[in-house]
Amino acid sequence: MTDEQTTPTDGDIVELLAQAREFLEEREGESALELLNDEPDRTCGPEAELVRAEAQIQMAEDFDEVLETLERAARVKAEPAKVAELYRRIRMADINLMKQSFLLSWIVDNLDDTELAVSLAKLQMRRGQPGRAEVAANRALEIDPGMPEAHRALYIAILSSDTPERAIGAIREALVVSRRNPRYPALMSTLAGMEPAEADALKVELTDHWPDSLGRQLRAGDLDIEMGKEFKPESEGVYRMALEGDLQGALAKAEAMIEAKQGMNLSAKDLTMLDLVKQLPAPDERKRSLVVDEYAEVTVSEPSQNGVTVLFFSDLTHRLNYDFELIDAFAAVEGAATMFVRDHSFRLFIGGIASLAPDRDGTIAAIREQLIALNTERLLVVGLSSGGFSALSYGRELGAKHILGLSVASSIGRFLRGEDRRARMLIARLNRSFKPEELDLNAVLPTIENEAPIDLYFGADNETDKGHSGDLAGLAGVTLHPIKGHTRHQVLPELIRDGTFQAFLKT
Repeated sequence: MTDEQTTPTDGDIVELLAQAREFLEEREGESALELLNDEPDRTCGPEAELVRAEAQIQMAEDFDEVLETLERAARVKAEPAKVAELYRRIRMADINLMKQSFLLSWIVDNLDDTELAVSLAKLQMRRGQPGRAEVAANRALEIDPGMPEAHRALYIAILSSDTPERAIGAIREALVVSRRNPRYPALMSTLAGMEPAEADALKVELTDHWPDSLGRQLRAGDLDIEMGKEFKPESEGVYRMALEGDLQGALAKAEAMIEAKQGMNLSAKDLTMLDLVKQLPAPDERKRSLVVDEYAEVTVSEPSQNGVTVLFFSDLTHRLNYDFELIDAFAAVEGAATMFVRDHSFRLFIGGIASLAPDRDGTIAAIREQLIALNTERLLVVGLSSGGFSALSYGRELGAKHILGLSVASSIGRFLRGEDRRARMLIARLNRSFKPEELDLNAVLPTIENEAPIDLYFGADNETDKGHSGDLAGLAGVTLHPIKGHTRHQVLPELIRDGTFQAFLKT
């Protein structure tokens, strides 16, 4: 056999890469990777490394390995834009921060991408490298001097440096060029370190440019700003007014806000705002005080007056579409107790709630104790989106009488395939952290003796949510409720508007 016969040609390599890409199009990452790894000497160029990284991402097994592949691609001069595209898909995964910063630094040096430059600044701050974070923030401002997020990142980096007083100069520069308020954190503390006259002058500039930059209740010449627990963003201010008994004021404000948004894409909450405000129980209708949400993993109300307790599982944003107080108002009018839970570890409650117990079994036991303290005779459970995954199983294990699932997630597997790419890297980590049978409600629910009714509501025209709920259609006690003509992930606003949610609280 001659050397000419054994030496691979450019055409051979092109054909091999084309075959690997065909595997990727079929979502066969493992086959693509095997093909590339069978010919390591022929697949070490920039295009081959990019294809290899794509295959590793599809497999979602080792994102540090993906990072190493992208580093090799950078070393052999792959196109920075292509490396950046693949990096974006793994950056939320649990990967080595130092190696991640090296790769991201290369991308930012070779690509004009302000968003990734700001990401690098934040990453360097996580590594305790404020100097490098400052360099990254300045790179973003070099590309786009008016980018408010870059001004914020620069300010944060400077405050952590050995010369934090330079933050004042950064603020003054932003006042000239930033397109919007950078929303600087700890701004009042920064101003408090200045001479009073200089601080007052800068405050005037700030409030002239960005009226809300110094917070609510600012008094001229006074650096003591009190936000107070009653402060809510403007969009929630409508509901706050209604909760406090000012129904007419809330309606007027809601109408003005909706009118101001005409021609824009109104959210589900916008579309239902007026109806919801009208249905919110007035203070004198409530049989107990509302909860006070301080963003803890567990928030509980006063004990139940009618024997009912409602247990709510929040979504990945740690919310229930609305503030807890608003949701609580509907339970308070019935005299029911409430318990709101979050999972700050972002594990969908599968491993329990850390502030209650180190594992799921301990969490279940701790919740049982809390339910007893709340005078619970009948338990209702509500789960929203990703929180719905565990709401269904926790609810049945805790002996719930009725469970309400709102656009729930049915299995981690569905997150990893098809059109559902929500929090994909996070879900990949769960896939590596728990047994497969713990990650699919079709496997979990049949093992629980309690077959309490489960009502699943979802948008009939939302293919992702319809698919998740459809996975559970054959299980005992599960009833599907597709909302006709509804495309949005948020369904609770509609269920409050049509009274379905309030009726559930009476079951």
